[in-house]
Parts: sequence; structure tokens; C-alpha cells
Amino acid sequence: MEEIKQKLDRSTADIAQACDFLYQGQEQPGYLALVMAIDTISDTLDNISVHENLMSQIDINAINESLGEALKALEEKDFTLVADIMKYEISEVFEKLSASIL
Repeated sequence: MEEIKQKLDRSTADIAQACDFLYQGQEQPGYLALVMAIDTISDTLDNISVHENLMSQIDINAINESLGEALKALEEKDFTLVADIMKYEISEVFEKLSASIL
């Protein structure tokens, strides 16, 4: 479980870094950081998926929906909305789950 907690924490850190760039209008580094964050999120979700007790604590459909909204915002070049979705929808789920792991 410690490994999953570390992955959750890494995901939230990567999301925060991407959001910082995007909020500052630094689109290119924000985009690159976002790609890295999404890769970390994917790896984290793969690790969580084998643990029923953790899977019961998150709504994968809601995460997928949020990622879909972020993709639409990215296609429309609304980088502030992308950052808001990543920070307030995805990152918050990971932070709560990480806090629940002892």
C-alpha cells in the first residue's frame, strides 16, 4: 500500500506542477507537465485497480468524465479550465485517497 500512496502523492505533485504552469500562461511547459501528469495518473490507476478496498473508495467513471472534460478544454485551448479540472476534480480525489491509506 505504501507504493500506491507514493504514486498517489506523485500524481498530485505532477498535477500541481502542470496547473502552476497553465495558470501562469506558460502553455508549452504546462502541456509537457500535463502529459507527464496524465502518464502518472494512468500508472496510479492501474495500480489501484487491483485493490478492491481502494477501488471502492473512488469513482473511476467520474475520473474518466473529468479527464474527458479536460481533453475538451485542451482542444479549445482553455488552459485555465484544464488546470481547474485537474486540480479540483482529479487531484482532490487522489489526495483524499492518499490520506485514507495508513
